[in-house]
Amino acid sequence: MSKFTQGLRSLFSGLSPTLLFSYFAEFKRQFWEIFWGATVIGVIFGIYTLYQAPSVTLLLSYITIVVVMASYAIWKPLHARLTPKIELGETRLVKSRTNVAGGEKIYAQVLVRNVTDAVVLNCRGQLLRVLRFRGDEWTPTEADETLDLCWSSIDAPSTTLEHGADKRINVFFGANNSDWLLPSALAAPFRSHVRNGPGTTYRYDIRIAADECPPVYVSIKVVIGDSDRWDDLTISACDA
Repeated sequence: MSKFTQGLRSLFSGLSPTLLFSYFAEFKRQFWEIFWGATVIGVIFGIYTLYQAPSVTLLLSYITIVVVMASYAIWKPLHARLTPKIELGETRLVKSRTNVAGGEKIYAQVLVRNVTDAVVLNCRGQLLRVLRFRGDEWTPTEADETLDLCWSSIDAPSTTLEHGADKRINVFFGANNSDWLLPSALAAPFRSHVRNGPGTTYRYDIRIAADECPPVYVSIKVVIGDSDRWDDLTISACDA
């Protein structure tokens, strides 16, 4: 069997008669809607035919243009639906027990959604920097290098997102036996820790990206209350 014949068989083996019928029915609808419909090119062609019959060359050129436009009208929504894209949802604080007696942690999380029908592969988040609010401006801290964040529940820096199955990524956590807020990363140098001190405000700059998917950026504002409670925190999304 020649390679050409194998190629043809491979091409037509994946074609469904039902899908082909649906495609041509939609193509016919789009074609006639553009050909005689309320489009700029359709209106111009319709007015032209009121005064004189189009030449064969003009008619074939117009049909070719309409075929391209109808094909594009069918392709565009399918392309958008199957192009990987992520969006960020709510931020929240979640408390969790630990395997140490009496131990508790509080995690800051961001919801990540897959908003198309395509599967989002290798979705990952990075902590870019942590800033502290002093006076009336954000000032750098020693936490100024990129760290790979871990996803909630799986404790891994990368995951797969499917439509309708949202996941949360951990940004940082605090514990009832520590005076520090630590990035939720597999490995984080001590200089990336910031003190959980009363009356302090921080900003965590985060980047979320995936394969064949444009990155999304978000900043999380963390306000530590004036009490001595280790979990007196509030978080919200803010402008960078």
